[in-house]
Amino acid sequence: MSLLVILSMVLVACAPSGGQPAEEQAAPAQEEAAPAQEEAAPAAQEEAAPMEAVHEAPMLHEKVLAGELPPLEERLPKDPLVITPWGEIGKYGGTWHRFDTSSDGGHLAMAMYGYSPIHWAKDGLEKRPGLAKAWEANEDKTEWTLYFREGTKWSDGEPFTVDDFLFWWNDMVLNPEHSDVPPDYMISGGETAEVIKVDDYTLKFKFAAPSPLFVDRLAMWPNGVIPGSEKLFVPAHYLKQFHPNYTDEYTTYEVLDEKVDWRINPDAPVLNPWMPVQYEPGTRLVLERNPYYYAVDPEGNQLPYIDKVDMTIVEDLEVAKLRVIAGEQEFCGRPCRYQPLSELSVFKDAEDTVGLKTDLWDAGGGASFLVYPNWTHTDPQKRALYRDKNFRRALSHAIDRDKIQKIVYFGTGEKTTGTMSPKAIEFNANERGKQIYQQWRDLAVDFDLDKAASLLDEAGAVDADGDGWRDLPSGDPLTLRIDCTAGGIQNKANAQNVEIIKEGWEAVGLKVQVNAVPDEQMGVMQDNSEIDIRG
Repeated sequence: MSLLVILSMVLVACAPSGGQPAEEQAAPAQEEAAPAQEEAAPAAQEEAAPMEAVHEAPMLHEKVLAGELPPLEERLPKDPLVITPWGEIGKYGGTWHRFDTSSDGGHLAMAMYGYSPIHWAKDGLEKRPGLAKAWEANEDKTEWTLYFREGTKWSDGEPFTVDDFLFWWNDMVLNPEHSDVPPDYMISGGETAEVIKVDDYTLKFKFAAPSPLFVDRLAMWPNGVIPGSEKLFVPAHYLKQFHPNYTDEYTTYEVLDEKVDWRINPDAPVLNPWMPVQYEPGTRLVLERNPYYYAVDPEGNQLPYIDKVDMTIVEDLEVAKLRVIAGEQEFCGRPCRYQPLSELSVFKDAEDTVGLKTDLWDAGGGASFLVYPNWTHTDPQKRALYRDKNFRRALSHAIDRDKIQKIVYFGTGEKTTGTMSPKAIEFNANERGKQIYQQWRDLAVDFDLDKAASLLDEAGAVDADGDGWRDLPSGDPLTLRIDCTAGGIQNKANAQNVEIIKEGWEAVGLKVQVNAVPDEQMGVMQDNSEIDIRG
């Protein structure tokens, strides 16, 4: 139920006031995720020769010389992750200023990949090592083994080991008193995976049935704090003091859950390239480079290049846009992708005055905007209705994609019922794959109110009481609630999409309510299956 638009605005300031973020701009590293092997890292930690170049940021090297920080070779793992920067080897220094509508820091978290054991590369067509240096599986994909980088450290200098996963898994996820639950990719054959510690840097995952997409799913999210129930790795050495199983001071998990979230707790050790140092609730988050970050560039220079990240939370996209075109932000990735295409000319006009460079990047997804009913709805009547394919196809046929394409996307993009990306490897392996993609794309893409009405009748959603609105098959009133984040609906394109969808659904007799909720509440609603129709 969507329109595919594969363009996303990215803005980079050409002024010399900032570097380039190694994570958000990084091109795929020249590493292949072959089982249990990885490209060797440069010998950045060999014994220093006379006049050897310094491979760390000046602000860290000064601390090393002053005896305040261990030397680089003691801070990096034995085989650090090698990330090839976008364009060229960067220079150390500068502050990356961000003006973001994401009040919970979610956008910033998604700009960093530090907790992800495996990384997507080339728009998800390939995978590369991340926190894990390699992985392998048995023939039927019921056992997976992940190998982590020996010597990796948290931002406070404490060792990272697989015990940090096991603390999350055993003491939070499998703990019936804690809210974290097993991610769906940890369940196969109806049973939760068994996790076995082989040694400090090796984990084995055993499934009751084949789990071929396990590593693909590990690459999907930045983890750590997003999604909330897929943290994967937490600093056990720090969190045990707040966990009721390890201390008598606490009997609930409220404090533990606050302390684990580095977005609101600067004391929390992290694995990201930058670590929080200052938090002003609801207004600002400042981060500095993590001296123990486990990645280097091809020349052995420890990443990141940028010294600090200074994120200011702004009230809406209009304010964010004004800060960018005023030249106050060096790089604008995810926040600017939410700017509608109607604003493109505004950013282009600012290029000559403030030194911006505006690029349109392929967003890599299967849809620009989509809505989806909740199949696990807590209301059994709605759950049954939303699982009826006639009902869902009716919703799709009642969406005027031609109107959306013209008004919202200026004629760009590809109309789609809602699929994976057209570049996905599954649909490009052979002609049969391409045919399946086209079939799914066009399944219910036509705007046809008569067909939609007929399908709704077949699903039993008819006007039972004669008030002009369709009801549930039981005769009880039916209201479709499109749940959107407050930050997301501020996007002009998103708001226009929702309005046109609402218009079409109401034209076939469906009562529709648009429900904007705080960004941080949406994750909780999804985890608790409280979503009605996600917009």
